[in-house]
Amino acid sequence: MRRRKGNRRRPASLRAVFPRATVAAAPRTGRGRVRRAARAGTVFVVGTVGVGLLAGLILAPAAMAAGLGAIRGTDLWDAIPVEVPFDAPLPQRSVMVDRNGEVFATLFAEDRIPVTREQLSPLFVDALLATEDARFYEHNGVDVLGTGRALLNNALGGDRQGASTITQQWVKNLTQAAAETEAERDAADDVSINRKITEARAAAAAEAQLSKDEILTRYVNTAFYGAGAYGIGAAAARYYSTTPENLTLNQAAMLAGVLNSPGLFDPLVNPEAAKERRDQVLDRMVEEGFTDAATATATKELPLELAPSVPPNGCALSTYPVYCQWVKESITNDPSFGPTPEARADLLYRGGLRIETPLDPQVQAAAQGAAEAALEATNRVAAGIAVIQPGTGQVLALATNRPWGSDEAAGQTEVLYPVLPNFQPGSTFKPITLAAAVEGGFSTKTVWNAPERYIPANLNYPDGGFANADDGPGGLLTAEQATWRSVNTYYVWLIEQTGVLKTAEMAQRLGMDSISTEGGPEPVGPRDASLTLGDFNTSPLQVANVYATFASGGVKCNPIGVTALIRDGSEQLPVASADCTQVLDPAVAATINTVLQNNVDGSDPLRTAQGGSIGRPVIGKTGTAGDFAAAWFAGATPQMATAVWMGDPRGGVANPMVDVVAFGQFYKEMYGGQAPAQLWQQTMAAAHEGRPVAQFPPGNKPSLPSVLVPNVVGMPLDSALGALTEAGFTVQISPDTAVAAQQLPPDYVVAMDPVPGTPRKSGTPVMLTLSPGSRTDVQLRQ
Repeated sequence: MRRRKGNRRRPASLRAVFPRATVAAAPRTGRGRVRRAARAGTVFVVGTVGVGLLAGLILAPAAMAAGLGAIRGTDLWDAIPVEVPFDAPLPQRSVMVDRNGEVFATLFAEDRIPVTREQLSPLFVDALLATEDARFYEHNGVDVLGTGRALLNNALGGDRQGASTITQQWVKNLTQAAAETEAERDAADDVSINRKITEARAAAAAEAQLSKDEILTRYVNTAFYGAGAYGIGAAAARYYSTTPENLTLNQAAMLAGVLNSPGLFDPLVNPEAAKERRDQVLDRMVEEGFTDAATATATKELPLELAPSVPPNGCALSTYPVYCQWVKESITNDPSFGPTPEARADLLYRGGLRIETPLDPQVQAAAQGAAEAALEATNRVAAGIAVIQPGTGQVLALATNRPWGSDEAAGQTEVLYPVLPNFQPGSTFKPITLAAAVEGGFSTKTVWNAPERYIPANLNYPDGGFANADDGPGGLLTAEQATWRSVNTYYVWLIEQTGVLKTAEMAQRLGMDSISTEGGPEPVGPRDASLTLGDFNTSPLQVANVYATFASGGVKCNPIGVTALIRDGSEQLPVASADCTQVLDPAVAATINTVLQNNVDGSDPLRTAQGGSIGRPVIGKTGTAGDFAAAWFAGATPQMATAVWMGDPRGGVANPMVDVVAFGQFYKEMYGGQAPAQLWQQTMAAAHEGRPVAQFPPGNKPSLPSVLVPNVVGMPLDSALGALTEAGFTVQISPDTAVAAQQLPPDYVVAMDPVPGTPRKSGTPVMLTLSPGSRTDVQLRQ
């Protein structure tokens, strides 16, 4: 069988008309944007060229080469400006990955999976050349005779003809992609003489800068294949659930044929037309010597053999919709990623980002499973669960019992309950008051005779004063006992002694950002004693962060959902730091932890948090908001802190937690020590399976070291090694490379443990995970 050879020497006539020349790249401004020069001058020059060329074409298409030679002789050819952004980045998929490197969400405006020349099946390349541009490896970007015929036909009013080479089609695709207005898009789709000559000039410039294989690869990555697929990578996945290197002749011929008219030949919509077009491609392959007649005939007998797959686009179709939406909003609301919401959304959906998150699949599954076991999706009560890692701020899981979506009748929601700061935390706030008091010298052994009702002397109070749950008794109690039994009147007295504003400041320090003493929708005043009972709104994530601060020995970190952000496989973008800070003396934190440990696993038979026991050291506290507006359980191990909220999203005061069914059990009135404690216990027990038992930091632990782990994700190994050793850390290489949907080149850092921004002592080892293809047995000089 005859086979076409690539890179054959061009005929002398073509070399004379289109000599190779050095052409400067298009100017750039900003993040990869291409500056557009004024079009008026371009139109004038091209118009002049077009008239002269058309006169030659009217004589005969064969005169085109001579006509173009004359143009070049008068410098008109070189005067045509080339403004095509050859190197402008293409819109690409962005992906979110969990802490193990597994993709759980894909976001895109154009579904595109870029491929390299080596990843293209030879069968597809043959089919493409046969049907699109058989002389691709012979011409210099412009097929003179074909273009001449098309221009003459169009000029004389015939049917519109393109007759573009692959290089010209690529130029047109780039021009269309760069268009920002309807007028620019219409101009890019124009088939006038001016436009064709402009494309021809740009194609010649492209061939002067790039190799044939580079142009071919870029073309197949930009072309539209129908059904929302841009580029051969996405097309192979969309129609056949495969990759370009694995395409069969049948598949390759169909995909090459689609390019001529993606709407008409879409095999999912018009299978018969697609099959007929495939057969035409096979015939062309025979004519051009890319296959033999017998093989083509046998392939024509085959059905299209489609195996379509729809790429999951957006958070709603992701594995973890709540977490995905939270991360998405954190990026689109952050001005550091663009000056406008539109610019930030453009970066997210077109920027080819690899968004690395600390989401832990085991923890997420534990929280999600417990939430769904507790409450059916259509239950009027919802649950919000947030899990955060003490000492790093990494958000490990966000979950709710309701599936993501807009069908409220089916129990769906698009509300981020785990991070929504609209819920009163109830008595989960009391340890904050205790921390403020202990910091001021108060002893947890202090005894006070707590009455059934109490009216503070100089603070605000409700009618009749503050009361205990169910108007229960208090009596002579230590602060420890008052915490275990959640005695309201003791804690109103304690905030009276400590100070409301000092307590509010402690809440802010520990991570409850919604509490404010100045401004905001609900500022805390100096007389607001109800703060100690959690009568101000916050979110499950903020409550979890407070308990993470206790569990880490007083180290408060900002919650983070993004540990690294990599664009186009190599460019590392800045991400928010956890900014871990020692906000509470380790001795004070240890005191609070001791009290809260005994609330779960102590000996007091009246302790409220005993339902949170999981067979390892834990701290815990129940919470029941006033008038049963919500029920909570919050607590932590040294490895993770979790807060559980349960309530009616329509408003807890108007729709209290009464007559509720959870875990198949009816509750006339629900307290935090009931279903919320059970939900918390199930989450934490499953989340800790296979993890070592850890102890809480002692009171004499050293305060937070001042050295923060630098961010080296996205750096070459040598640069990362230098940055870490300069900061005083040692480096280890993980024996396993990363599993990544968007790969960095070999020997780049994909992940690190501890994560960037984590405070560690000098000399602490930092484990680096390298990109696929990296050597992991390298000897490090440190």
